[in-house]
Amino acid sequence: MVSKILIGDGTNSDLTPANLAALAAGDLAFVNQRNQILVAGDTITDADIIRVVQCKVPGDYKFSLPIVGKGIKEAVVKAYTDPAAHTQTITVDNIKNSSAYKLTVMFNDSHQLRDNKDSRTSLYYTSDATATATEIATAFVAKINASKYLAPLVSASNTAGVITLVAKPVPVQGLDKFGYLTFDTSMVVFDSLVPSLGAGGEPLKAATVATTVQGTKGSGTSQQVLDMERNLAGWIGYHNFTQFPVDSFPTYVVKGATYDLITISHDSNWVTGLDRGIHYPKETIIAVPTGSTQRTYLDTILTPYLASAGITFP
Repeated sequence: MVSKILIGDGTNSDLTPANLAALAAGDLAFVNQRNQILVAGDTITDADIIRVVQCKVPGDYKFSLPIVGKGIKEAVVKAYTDPAAHTQTITVDNIKNSSAYKLTVMFNDSHQLRDNKDSRTSLYYTSDATATATEIATAFVAKINASKYLAPLVSASNTAGVITLVAKPVPVQGLDKFGYLTFDTSMVVFDSLVPSLGAGGEPLKAATVATTVQGTKGSGTSQQVLDMERNLAGWIGYHNFTQFPVDSFPTYVVKGATYDLITISHDSNWVTGLDRGIHYPKETIIAVPTGSTQRTYLDTILTPYLASAGITFP
């Protein structure tokens, strides 16, 4: 799969540009094989092959791969959604004096942990002779926030014996902090008062765990789009990813902006010298600021064109 991404600034300087020369930096448009700009209502009959064009600066343009109208498989819009930090509450509800408690945090995204070598971390605390839920919860909160493994990934707080764990943003692609790990927790207490079990006793459930917010990385944050832009840079000839002292290639994402992502999946077909049919899958991604006039402009051009290709949009 070959992919290219084009990024708009949200406001086309001209919503009916006559030609490429009319485009300003940040403008997006669609052109046919002769680089003539498509207008609202154009269909496959008017342009059997199109490309998306992003104006970098006047006179300098970035083009998508050619999109063969009859080769379009689908076109989808992924609207911007906010990231959400995974959150769980741990209510300490089995109180035992002078007993060993064990709190375990298991991360579900271990491939994203990077320098944190283990996806499971356990902490221990022995309650005092007059144990309370608040005492136990306070002790574990201090241990979590001081843990070299857990502190970079979650924050912990305690309210009346209820521990709240909230995920921290962590690198998902290794470039920017926009993703949240998800996790599961459990707490047990070792009951040394069960005589038949010997030293250490039986581990008993010590807390009730509830997920109050399901973590998600969201979609269309500026950091995510920047990662996509960097990851796809190789397709346009940039292969230096050292990022020192500055980015080794130009990027067009606006920090803090939110983007809708329009993805057009398409392919090209041809016959080789061995008379074998070849399908060449491609993907064109358009990142356009949410709720912008530019998004409205793109929809106006794309909707009738894609309809002529048998594709419902958006």
